[in-house]
Amino acid sequence: MTVRGSYASTGGQEPRAMSGFCSHTGPEGAMTHARPVPPADTVALDRAVCLRLLDSGIVGRILYTAGALPVAHPVLYALRDEEVVFRTSDSDILRTAIGNEVVAFEIDDLEPGSCIGWTVLAVGRAHLLGYADRLTDLASCLPRPWAGERSVGIVAVTTRLLSGRRLVPADPGGA
Repeated sequence: MTVRGSYASTGGQEPRAMSGFCSHTGPEGAMTHARPVPPADTVALDRAVCLRLLDSGIVGRILYTAGALPVAHPVLYALRDEEVVFRTSDSDILRTAIGNEVVAFEIDDLEPGSCIGWTVLAVGRAHLLGYADRLTDLASCLPRPWAGERSVGIVAVTTRLLSGRRLVPADPGGA
């Protein structure tokens, strides 16, 4: 899925030009050779655009620590009242939510052939919602769990800190 739309200006700052290589994963998941990609500019996204992109997604990654190690776990989610909400049965995620710990949530969309796209990162506290809390609203908006997964809790992540970047083709006339 590629989301296109307006994005925030860089606030008068020159976007940083990027060029390099883009790697691809082959059919069996093996990394294939890297190939050059055209230069791209990065453009900062404002909070409103980040929230719109978060609202347009369905799969993201919750980032937290377990046993002092970083963990990234894919989840099916919805955005409600500026919170990322998802079902889970993962005990580490549930422990993190019960502890009201700071976590991150990330989504992105990248066009593999050009490495052009966007990324959004939300940082906030995770908290466990009881099934009585907002259940009517959440039952209608949350995606069904992964095949065979039985969720035992609903976790919400605040979007206290929200940032995003869009990679766009470089302006050939720019410096």
